[in-house]
Amino acid sequence: MKKILTLIFAVILLTLIFVTSPKQSFAACTAGPATNLTATPTGNRGQVLLTWTPAMNGNMYHLVFGSMTNTYVMGALNVGGTGANNYTVNLLNPGQRYFFNIWSMCSTDGPATPSNEAVSASQ
Repeated sequence: MKKILTLIFAVILLTLIFVTSPKQSFAACTAGPATNLTATPTGNRGQVLLTWTPAMNGNMYHLVFGSMTNTYVMGALNVGGTGANNYTVNLLNPGQRYFFNIWSMCSTDGPATPSNEAVSASQ
């Protein structure tokens, strides 16, 4: 009987330890920035080609842009995956100057890291 009570006590104790112990959480991954972002008119009306050096650990890229530096009011999600290094922006106002930034991420729940800003006027 003593062995059975000891066994029951051990099971209850281990259960309490397992249930109440803090769970280990893993930090979200962090992608480095995409670098060397450039924006070049393609020769087609209202179109600009963006090129960049892919980010370390980057497997998704988001575009933000606007008509004033560091003021991004337009954008597109998921403009490239792992190894992506270019994206063509369409439907821009011809002759308008735009400021572009690419944000890299390594997962949907990780932080986003901005690239350098690139400037171009669309044709």
